[in-house]
Amino acid sequence: MKRYITLIALFSLIVSVWCAVETLLDCDRYLYKYGYLRGTFDPDSGQEAPLHERTYALKYFQHFSNIPITGEFDRATMIKMNQKRCACEDVMTKETMMNTSLSFAPQQFNLGPKWSKTDLTWRLNGYSRKLRDNEVIRSELTRAFRVWSDVTPLTFREVTDRNVKVDIDMSFHLGEHGDGRFNAFDYRGGVLAHAFFPANGDTHFDDDENWQIQNDEGTEFFTVAAHEIGHALGLAHSTEEKALMAPYYAGYDPNFRLHYDDIRGIQTLYGGTTRDPFTQRPVPLTTMRPVRTPRPTLRPTPRPTPRQTQTPRPTPRQTPRPPRTERPVVTPSTREECNIKVRAAVTDFDGTLLLFTNGTTIYQVDLNRRYSPIKSDQSTKFSNPKRNPDAVYRLLNMGMTFIMKGQMIWQFDRMGNQMKRIFVQGGGYSLPERPRAVIAPTDNEIWIIMSHIVCRMTPRGEVIRGSHAYFSRTYRGVPYPVDAAVALKNDETIYFFKDQRFYEYSTRRRGVIRNGDIGREFFSCS
Repeated sequence: MKRYITLIALFSLIVSVWCAVETLLDCDRYLYKYGYLRGTFDPDSGQEAPLHERTYALKYFQHFSNIPITGEFDRATMIKMNQKRCACEDVMTKETMMNTSLSFAPQQFNLGPKWSKTDLTWRLNGYSRKLRDNEVIRSELTRAFRVWSDVTPLTFREVTDRNVKVDIDMSFHLGEHGDGRFNAFDYRGGVLAHAFFPANGDTHFDDDENWQIQNDEGTEFFTVAAHEIGHALGLAHSTEEKALMAPYYAGYDPNFRLHYDDIRGIQTLYGGTTRDPFTQRPVPLTTMRPVRTPRPTLRPTPRPTPRQTQTPRPTPRQTPRPPRTERPVVTPSTREECNIKVRAAVTDFDGTLLLFTNGTTIYQVDLNRRYSPIKSDQSTKFSNPKRNPDAVYRLLNMGMTFIMKGQMIWQFDRMGNQMKRIFVQGGGYSLPERPRAVIAPTDNEIWIIMSHIVCRMTPRGEVIRGSHAYFSRTYRGVPYPVDAAVALKNDETIYFFKDQRFYEYSTRRRGVIRNGDIGREFFSCS
């Protein structure tokens, strides 16, 4: 009996060590596996990553995961890394994006991996050791597919004939199962499942997990299945922590509803449907009415009136005025950054705020005030600087930064290499005014801000018709036209910049909560 208990304890220890991220080398391998750490680090060498590479990767991971950005392998980071999660990458690497031959390449939803048809087939192959009733599993999978068909034109049809090839093949596996060492399952806990992206669609579940049906005593199957189906349809991981497509298992929710960000992402790929039950929006947008040019109105010519005889009034006695006191002239600060005009703004992948000014000058500002702002040139961040950009925005799950001038958008990877150019589709009808800012509250939601109008755009540069709205009705209390804007990671705060002032807008309160001088707020000017 004693030996039996010892074996159980030993097995539990092996499982916990297998799954746990505890050392710096564990941390480096985790960051590498999920796309945050690139550079000179080799996960097979047994050597830790260089400090500067790990620090940047940790900040990127903390920024993506919405935990305090410290650049250190601290307790909050360790807890997050040890949570149950999906095995697909969070961040698309340049090597994977450029290599279209990879079969297990987690392509981002906005890079074009989508099914070319809307009628998709699926099948459950094999059995689960934990969920022995296949009828129950098939019922839960049907319910998980319905999550996506309710908000898109997609239909899903189960095919039980094993001689017929299906689009989405689903099965349970243990440990290494032919998808590569970095995609092997790790016993109970850790990674739960992964899926191939279109046009492969295979979906694998870790059969070592304590799978449960509609309860939270172990790992609830429906929630994980709906998430993996999102991958099989072409969606990447979301930076919105409450979204279904967030990388971490959120637990069983008896009142589950698809999150706004998930709907935005899937409808970007396949379009919407009249069956879409979701009506709430986090930011109220008023559909733009057609702009009519008002007819000129002529003032009526005043009729001449007869002169009236008036008795001249006596001139009042003039009291001599006191000498005029001149107002003191406020001398502007001699520090250049205290008088800058922000042309564009974006948060870098490590959470640093980048302010673009005239020419190719940028300022790196730590929002936590741990170090003074750093003045530099775009060439330190981008291989091909763009003078006086209209707007800059970034998408965390792509690892990409976008610089916009007029209707042209240049795409840069996180190392600053220019990848390609995107031309905004839709022409003058879609962009009646020159862009002044672009904000991306989440990776599935991109808004172009013009002088008086805002509109939504897909990551491919397609302006969505019907999304146009008046700026004044969308962001009440913000003076316009603005010079720049940036949405912070928490999706609740937007900074607008106009002249030498900033306006902090709360999407939760739907209004400006404070404003002030840019120099004083970001550069400690007096």
